[in-house]
Amino acid sequence: MCLTTGYGQTGPYALRAGYDVMVEAEMGLMHITGEHDGPPVKVGVAITDLSTGLYTCNSILAALLHRHKTGRGQHIDACLSDVQVASLANIASSALIDSSSSPGRWGTAHASIVPYQGLRTKDGMIIIGAGNDRQFEILCNCIGRPELLNESKFRDNSSRLENRQELIELLEIEFEKESTGYWLDVFEGKGMPYAAVKYIPCSKVR
Repeated sequence: MCLTTGYGQTGPYALRAGYDVMVEAEMGLMHITGEHDGPPVKVGVAITDLSTGLYTCNSILAALLHRHKTGRGQHIDACLSDVQVASLANIASSALIDSSSSPGRWGTAHASIVPYQGLRTKDGMIIIGAGNDRQFEILCNCIGRPELLNESKFRDNSSRLENRQELIELLEIEFEKESTGYWLDVFEGKGMPYAAVKYIPCSKVR
């Protein structure tokens, strides 16, 4: 038997009805979703519902294997809130280690890696992910700014974190000189993760 609810069969919230967005709000996902200086926002799809479905499916498969081996059935108690907390991954573990520490909201940016975010181009936006010093070197060479590698304030990720705003402003100047398509061609095959941001301007969405 498998029961899937908002908050499980026991505990203080067991009698609550639960939809995806309520659990996103209650369990912390909205706290880390949105722009850095903006309010919490929900994810664009019902990600907690979908994740709970995947967790539940895996649990059912494990129960079927157990039945095949032992002849005994299982009772599965799946709930949105448990899955949402588990899905917070490193954010949740950091909170357990140091409850006073919070990454907050960073939009497309990463709380502890720079540069790792969306940047405006002449006609849109591109995501870059310089997740280590080697990839940052690739980035600097590709945009024609190898001299940035010699600056102490950008020498490693810790330095780039401290000087995030200055570095991002420098990068945006370069990226806005050319189109998204141009940059996709420049980065192709170079070994640094990147992607175009596919979106429709809000003025065209009704």
